[in-house]
Amino acid sequence: AVDELLAGAGAPLELREGALGAVTVTVPWAALGTEPVRLRLSGVRLVLRPRRPGGSGSVSPPPGGSQEPQRGREPPPEPLEGLEALALTIDTVLRRLQVSLEDSELRVELPPQPGGGPGGALELHLPRAEFEDAGGGPGGGPPAVLLKALRLRELRLLWQELPPPWAQVPVSPPALWGLLPGPSELCLRLKQNEALPGPAVGTEG
Repeated sequence: AVDELLAGAGAPLELREGALGAVTVTVPWAALGTEPVRLRLSGVRLVLRPRRPGGSGSVSPPPGGSQEPQRGREPPPEPLEGLEALALTIDTVLRRLQVSLEDSELRVELPPQPGGGPGGALELHLPRAEFEDAGGGPGGGPPAVLLKALRLRELRLLWQELPPPWAQVPVSPPALWGLLPGPSELCLRLKQNEALPGPAVGTEG
């Protein structure tokens, strides 16, 4: 499923390995729309590599044959009012969302060169990352301003050299390339109503 999303977005990477330790969802049932839904992910590990031509991540067209219009087909029924209310509720809930990542790791592996040169792996370690979406208008209406915040702590960037298979040498552990001790925060303000004063997009870090 992840490969299909990456291929559909035109990403040059495919998923080689993935793991997820635990997922915790906290839903304030008595205050939906006013209190945020909290999603906590721990132990996330993703290993990506360059997409091979004709790899398994290619997206195939949906079955169903020709795209010619079918005669005599009745128009789809109008959506029910209950479904519209449910969709509005879900949209309101998703506008108030807090996501936290703990002990996450993203690794991108670059294979050795065909001419015999070494490859490498770039690792991004996130002991803790938090995303908060504070959008949502009063009473579940459309928000006038969307507020999004991303907080990072102890962001580490590591590099590991991968020798070619024929070299038969031990692989050295990843070495630290960069450190962003933090806590670091990036806030994004998106204006949804042109009548409001101020810029359409505002950032603060």
